[in-house]
Amino acid sequence: MSSAAHERVMVSKLCVKGTNSYVSMRVKASTSKPFDVIVVGNGPSGICLSYMLSGNWPYYNGDHIPDPLLSDRVEYCGTEVSLVEQDLDLLSDGLYDARSKNPVSILFDKLHHPNADFMTEEPSVLTWKSDDTVTFKHLVLGNGPPGGTWHRMGYCQYSLSLDYWLELPGYPFKVWQEEHKHKNEINGCSCNLPKLVREDGVHENRILPNHVAQYYSDYVRCMKLDNNFLNNVTVTSVKRVSPNNPMWTVCGIQSNPTNGENEQVQFLARNVVLAVGGYSLPRMLDIPGEAEKFVQYQLPDLDDFLQEFDVKKMAPVVVVGCGLVALDAVIALMERKIPVFHVFRKEAKDPKLIVNQLPSSYPDYLKLKPLMAGKSSNEYYTPFQLSKVTEILPTNECIIEHVTGKSHFLVKTSQVIIQIGSRPNLSFMGELRRLGEDSTKEVDIKENPILVDEFTYESDESGLYAMGPLVGDNFVRFILGGALGVVSGLVQKIKNDNP
Repeated sequence: MSSAAHERVMVSKLCVKGTNSYVSMRVKASTSKPFDVIVVGNGPSGICLSYMLSGNWPYYNGDHIPDPLLSDRVEYCGTEVSLVEQDLDLLSDGLYDARSKNPVSILFDKLHHPNADFMTEEPSVLTWKSDDTVTFKHLVLGNGPPGGTWHRMGYCQYSLSLDYWLELPGYPFKVWQEEHKHKNEINGCSCNLPKLVREDGVHENRILPNHVAQYYSDYVRCMKLDNNFLNNVTVTSVKRVSPNNPMWTVCGIQSNPTNGENEQVQFLARNVVLAVGGYSLPRMLDIPGEAEKFVQYQLPDLDDFLQEFDVKKMAPVVVVGCGLVALDAVIALMERKIPVFHVFRKEAKDPKLIVNQLPSSYPDYLKLKPLMAGKSSNEYYTPFQLSKVTEILPTNECIIEHVTGKSHFLVKTSQVIIQIGSRPNLSFMGELRRLGEDSTKEVDIKENPILVDEFTYESDESGLYAMGPLVGDNFVRFILGGALGVVSGLVQKIKNDNP
């Protein structure tokens, strides 16, 4: 554990571009002074973990806890000792939430967002205290600005999570909103982010991903975590120094957006935390024609798209998938009067479909339910339920087949957008990339998450941790608990090494 005067990363140049800053630096590997922790991934998982590694720890503040059993346990532990040093096994015993299998993630959520599922914004029963004597020398590596994949969701609809479920400790989202609005008014310029135009029935606390992405970038700066972040880095290798050396070597390539130059970087660390998320590599259909130029795995820039085609004459866009991202694409296209052929394997009434699990405060998605089932119609939407695309032809045509194989259609299309999910890219782990619960298969955020200790998030590889979507926590609400578990595990390791 390092002191407040721990060694800072050597910085050769600091550049600012728009509202986002990034650091371009060369860091020489040092075998004498390794980092305590290197975090791979600068999304909300990596950001929150950096906050806690910087000496900011949560404490119970003594307020009422709705869950009586949890209340008794937490009150017994008291307000003087941080959750980091509490018995997380005891505190989280018996807690359940269908959206996370990790007990510490559920524990933290119940304390940080009491009664959240009632859609009420009740105050957290946690308070955060900063202590320079419990900091870890660490570095967060990310491919792009802080915020991770949130910066690539520009055309998505409103977030599924409410804004206060997406915020990080110490800097409420609503405070950021007010500050952002105030700064633009002072500067005499309009906000460079899309305005929130509420539809009837949309919950007032749902937010656009563009705003969330900017909030995460600003959070790193406002909480003075900048020196712990190295952005625009593609990690290429994470491996042991040697079979007999427990240290880790982390290598990567940093790009400089200003001059386009690349620079190799290399670091040494006692511990590595994988926080890359689960959305690096799109899932493919594995069918003929998937490599055609008109096939995409994300919604294209619709302004450019509309300039390329005459909307009144263009062939429909084929959207494959029925998850939220696919539905976002369908809604965005329909709003611009672009015809859509929507292909999905399940029956529209299947209760497992996300659209059939949403409450009334999500009318933007729910309006698709009758369309998907064929109970209502829209001139810009044609559903193909219980169907799949079996081939994409170079003539801008698709073969859509019923899952039973009894019928098929040949349709003309202008674009094919495939949104059937994604998976994490752990290629930089080399021989260690098969870290899932089933080691014979690649890691999958839904079916084969990384196997970690329930309370410390350490994998079977000593000194290698994982959090966030990689361990099945796909909501920001729950990844905060992952940060608690990792820091708790690191502190326990130090105590065990220095009894």
